Amino acid sequence: MALSIQDITRLFHTHGALQCGAEAVTQQQHALQCAHLAEQAGASVELVAVAFKLLPYAADAQALRHWDDGAKNPAAITPGWDHYQPTLDKASRLALALPADIVSL
Repeated sequence: MALSIQDITRLFHTHGALQCGAEAVTQQQHALQCAHLAEQAGASVELVAVAFKLLPYAADAQALRHWDDGAKNPAAITPGWDHYQPTLDKASRLALALPADIVSL
């Protein structure tokens, strides 16, 4: 079963201070930096919701990977979680509107 936005938010707040693998940033820093880089690049909510799971979105997946690689600066300044909560809520609503076979990819 997929995590809900509420589950992800709870994990973010309870485990976000953990190190992000062998990187020099925490899980929280990495997530916020990745979202910030994607936002700066004009990424759509649809990209956040499903692009990494659908093959026709390979170019979007490459962009996502670029943001992921760039989101490892321990000194980066980003908006906080509250800034992204409306985007997460919208992505959650979009995911609910998608056919079940797409959401479960």
